[in-house]
Amino acid sequence: MEIISRQEAKLLGLDTYFTGKPCKYGHVDYRHTEKGGCLGCEDEHTHLSFQIHHPRFNEVMTDLTLDRPFDLSDIMSPKIQSMLEEMAA
Repeated sequence: MEIISRQEAKLLGLDTYFTGKPCKYGHVDYRHTEKGGCLGCEDEHTHLSFQIHHPRFNEVMTDLTLDRPFDLSDIMSPKIQSMLEEMAA
């Protein structure tokens, strides 16, 4: 990873840059050039958001006894499943 400043990244037209310094939450990761946000924070937020909005996520993902491939219907609510079935018909 090449260390580069945000200003240099803007001049070069890069989407991301790397400073080698930790963000305020301790991630040493690439940052977005436009707003300066840390990609590590973004990934963490996305993962937490998914867990909050899909309460069965942990239950399904940690169940190693599934005798079939993982299917999104495992974590979809019955209402969404019925809506998708109606749309497919």
